[in-house]
Amino acid sequence: MKNLLYAEFSKLKENLFFMTCVIGMFALGLIISLCSVLSGNLMSLESIFDTYIFIVPALCAVLSIQLQIMEYECGAVRNKVICGHKRINIYLANLIVYTFAGFIISVVYFLPMTIFKCISSESLISQKIPEIVLFILLIMMYISLFTLICSVVENKITAFSVCLMILIPVIVVSINIFRMIYSEYYYNNSYYTEINMQIFTASIQILFITVILSYVAGIILFCKKDLK
Repeated sequence: MKNLLYAEFSKLKENLFFMTCVIGMFALGLIISLCSVLSGNLMSLESIFDTYIFIVPALCAVLSIQLQIMEYECGAVRNKVICGHKRINIYLANLIVYTFAGFIISVVYFLPMTIFKCISSESLISQKIPEIVLFILLIMMYISLFTLICSVVENKITAFSVCLMILIPVIVVSINIFRMIYSEYYYNNSYYTEINMQIFTASIQILFITVILSYVAGIILFCKKDLK
C-alpha cells in the first residue's frame, strides 16, 4: 500500500492537468479576492460557493478520468495486479490520491480569500465547523462517484459520457443542499449566515452514506473486473 501511494502521488505531482488546475483555481480565487478588496465589499458564502460548485466537480471528474483511464491504457493496473498488489489496495490508493487532489484544488481556491480576508466573517465560529465538514464531504462525494465510474469503465469517451451524466445531477444536488442549509441576510454592510442544523445534519448523513456506498461499490466492482 505504501509503495502504491508513493507511486500515485509521484504521478500526481508530475501531472500537467493537475498542476494547471491548481494554478488556475488559485488565480481565480485571487481575481475574486482582488475584486472584493477593490470594491470594498466582503463576499458572501453563497456567492463564493456558486462559483466553486460549478467548477470543482467538473475538474474532479476530468482529473479522475485522466489519471485512471491512463492507467488502463498503458496497462499499469494490470501490471500492478501481476506484481502482487491486491485490487482493494490499488483502488484505495487511487481513491486517496484523487481525494487529496480534490482537496488541493479546493484549498488553493479559498486561500487568497482567506489571506485577503474577503469572506464575510460575521457568522459565529461554531458555524465555520459545519461549513468545513460540508465541503469535505462534498469533495469526497465527487471523487468517490467519479473514481467508481473510471475504475469500471476503461474507455475514455464512455467515461466522459457517464461522468457528464452524473456531473449535472451532482451539481444540482450540491446547490440544493447548500440552499436548504444556509440562509443569508444583509445587515449593516455585512453578510450574516444562519444554518438550519436539522437540515444540515440530515444532509451530512446523506452525503456520508453516499460516500460509503460509493467506496464499497467501487471496491466490489473493481475486484470483480476483468482486466485485459
